[in-house]
Amino acid sequence: MPPINASEIILSEKQRQILTGFAKSTHQPLHLKIRAEIVLRASDGYSNNAIGQIMGIGTKRVRRWRNKYSKNREQLSLIET
Repeated sequence: MPPINASEIILSEKQRQILTGFAKSTHQPLHLKIRAEIVLRASDGYSNNAIGQIMGIGTKRVRRWRNKYSKNREQLSLIET
């Protein structure tokens, strides 16, 4: 479970498929692959520290993208429908 102060990430099946495609793609820019993987791991319940350690990146970067995705969740849901 993520810590209480970390934004919770809930993905629809469609969002998970799109992000998984980005994370595994060999044709996406590296920064997009990293962002996709951060969001996927956050939705799986990993803490910011755990994601940072697993991916070898700073927790500040993880926190930034987790928060950005969380803040735009409603807009993404509207676009999806």
